[in-house]
Amino acid sequence: MTDISRHSYDLPIRSAAIRRNVTAWLTLGLISLVAAGVFSILLVLARTPVIQGLIPFLDFFRIALVVHVTLSVLVWLLAISAATWSLSTNVDKPLWDRLSFSLAALGTTIIIICPFVGAADPLMNNYVPVLQHPLFYGGLVLFTGGILSHLVRSFIDRPRISQKLTGTSALQAGITLSTLLTGLAIIAVFASWRGLPAEMDGRIYFEFLFWGGGHIVQFSYTLLMMIAWVVLATASGCRFELTPRLTLVFAIFLALPVITVPFLYLAHEITAVGHRIAFTELMKYGGLSCLPLGLAVAASLWRAEKPRGEARYLRAALLSSLGLFAVGGGALSRRYRRRHDCLYGTDVLPVTATRVR
Repeated sequence: MTDISRHSYDLPIRSAAIRRNVTAWLTLGLISLVAAGVFSILLVLARTPVIQGLIPFLDFFRIALVVHVTLSVLVWLLAISAATWSLSTNVDKPLWDRLSFSLAALGTTIIIICPFVGAADPLMNNYVPVLQHPLFYGGLVLFTGGILSHLVRSFIDRPRISQKLTGTSALQAGITLSTLLTGLAIIAVFASWRGLPAEMDGRIYFEFLFWGGGHIVQFSYTLLMMIAWVVLATASGCRFELTPRLTLVFAIFLALPVITVPFLYLAHEITAVGHRIAFTELMKYGGLSCLPLGLAVAASLWRAEKPRGEARYLRAALLSSLGLFAVGGGALSRRYRRRHDCLYGTDVLPVTATRVR
């Protein structure tokens, strides 16, 4: 089918080395999803009469749940982010790419196997639930190190924006912006770690540790999703009419709320209720910044030609993602209307002695 958009929005694979790197990160993401699926089966077995008595681990349900969430949320999404970053590099550095991927893959492997070699004591905190065991911590550090290494490599070797902005260069600039958002999220975790009292531990410690960074990285995920929407829209024959310059402006607008993050850290102690509420409000209102680019993609479906051939599957993927995001956004908005959640909801844990383990 002929692309009827006025501008070409695609992300070509520039070299064989980039193709191998993208494939490697996609494979890691798929492996993490498959492993998460296996752990979801183990979750069911851990609650099945008779069978649960045969499992030689105490509290295996929560152990499996921690690994399932870590793999299906953290590892999967960051691996897909890394694959997308690879599409926006203009220099081949296979040794650096191999090092970054090896660190992340080793960390993922350790996370997968650690429940079977004695790692236990699960904590169900938000964003990154943990097993309180050095092996699990080591897996997280190795995976994060691989992501951080690839992030720095992708930012250093990003394509420079020319005076004549094209659809591809606008998307690549958006991808570069997502590396900055993810880097800021990692810095936020480090800042939280530095600000937490040494005597604090248990669930409340990790809740505070990942709270700020966990909120920030959602903007990176959303930005990359919007970029994928633009690519799918144009590839499936939708009428995406935004100019590259306006597309980039909307991408920057999506990330703009994150500039408040340093002020949020300066305004409140890490353990203060205000710190938690501030990031909740950042997600509640700042998340609306995705509307201009998201609505532009949704509008491109209006009067779009019926897709044929391979474009049908691309259009189906776009519609599925749009629908899922809309349903999730609606559910989240209803949740935020409950003011009670700001202090005592499932996502915000008050600092009380009864909640410290």
